Amino acid sequence: MKYIIFIMLLFSQFNFVQSQDFQWEVPVKISNNPKGWCISPTICDDVNGNLYVVFSHYNLNESQRLYFNWFDGKNWQGIDTLYQHQNYDVYSPKILSDLKNNLHLSFEIAYGEYGRLYYMGKENENWSTPVQISEDSLGSTHGHDIVVDNFGKVHIFFNADDIYYRVYYDSILSNIINITNLDLEQYKTLSPKAVIDSENNIYLTYQIKNDLNNVSDLFFSKYDGQVWSDPIGITEIDDLSCWYQAMTLDSENNLHIVWDQQLTKLDTVLGNPTIVSYKQVYYANNVAGKWSPPDNISKIPNSSSIMPKIKIYKNNPIVFFEIFYEDISGQDKYYAHRVTDEWVVKKWDVEFNTTKFFDFFIDSSELIHIATCSQPITQRGDVEYVKGNADPSSIKPIIRYSSHDLHLKNYPNPFNNKTKIHFYLDKSDNIEVKIFDINCKLVKIIVSNQRLNAGMHLYYWDAINNHGKEVSSGIYFLVILRNSEIVNSRKIILFK
Repeated sequence: MKYIIFIMLLFSQFNFVQSQDFQWEVPVKISNNPKGWCISPTICDDVNGNLYVVFSHYNLNESQRLYFNWFDGKNWQGIDTLYQHQNYDVYSPKILSDLKNNLHLSFEIAYGEYGRLYYMGKENENWSTPVQISEDSLGSTHGHDIVVDNFGKVHIFFNADDIYYRVYYDSILSNIINITNLDLEQYKTLSPKAVIDSENNIYLTYQIKNDLNNVSDLFFSKYDGQVWSDPIGITEIDDLSCWYQAMTLDSENNLHIVWDQQLTKLDTVLGNPTIVSYKQVYYANNVAGKWSPPDNISKIPNSSSIMPKIKIYKNNPIVFFEIFYEDISGQDKYYAHRVTDEWVVKKWDVEFNTTKFFDFFIDSSELIHIATCSQPITQRGDVEYVKGNADPSSIKPIIRYSSHDLHLKNYPNPFNNKTKIHFYLDKSDNIEVKIFDINCKLVKIIVSNQRLNAGMHLYYWDAINNHGKEVSSGIYFLVILRNSEIVNSRKIILFK
């Protein structure tokens, strides 16, 4: 009997996941840019499988313009100039197609430091004249999104310190509706993102920034065709800001969202312990009206993970994102694919000449289509396109440790008298576990440079310092060191 219990405990430390790699075609350059930079590509398809890409072109000697290219199933048709202002830059395009294969495009124009939002539509062969969506009386527009419902109505959202939206249909533009109605002396909004389900319900996420503590949190509202729901907080993680977010819906109209989450850790800079900030990609979903707890899905060591994009692939969410290494050794693209409630994270292994800024979608046959471009740090940069799908021969079961076993954890957190500390070692090593206060002063040594065996280790901290005295309520840092090098840290909160 005791052997059966032992085997059950052993296997409880592992889980089995179907891992798969992707087959990618050779990237194709689709901008043919002789000078300057092509940036911010946006890509979509229509019912017939044609592809459409719009991107901004930036040149120091002339104003920024919008370019358009499309693929008819055999060839890319070549570059057309969609819009160019004589004096001001045009940027941040977003393109999509409706059920009748009409195209819809929103973009911003920078009038100096002042931003305006515009819309253009394409029916048959003709693009409409640009229509201004924002109003100057609201102030500068910065950040927008666009969706089309099943009736062909275009819903355009934009940020001008509050979140606003308008509906464009049959050449008629509705009045402006304020969704957030914030106290603008204390709060500002950022980055609206919208999706629409099969029943024409609209789901909207946006950031609300508190100007008093300079912290941005992610919020959610739903429109049922009559009223907008009250904002619901999704993040609110340890008084740290969230940033760029993206979202998608699955076939059952469940909402999936990812975002950049700012985190802090205790690191060594010039030999001194210092609190540093970095970013990781977090994920949450909404099933039956309930949000799941935020989950860190990137976890690439010694790096910051940014700008995630999410879609549904083979009935599970897949996230593409970029990472920057802390030692400034470069950057890479990764993807995270969730299978049976586990995230498998791998490097996006495509030989791009471009380095940054991308958009992607997944078509009805589960082909992945990606448009990407370079960061404007070289003399010129183009837009590249690539498509791919899962390689059936690569699908295999892999054994991995539960994410709770691989990282330093404590529970409860916050705590009021004692917290349990546990971590997993994949091999024997010299380990230190220490507690620091918010000023980076050593408070308590939990483990003092001991040789620990591989496996799970469990300790407790009872809010007592090295001198045997109780410490006050506040924020502390739980730090693990391997051979005197910090390898992980965690913010813990004591609340008496």
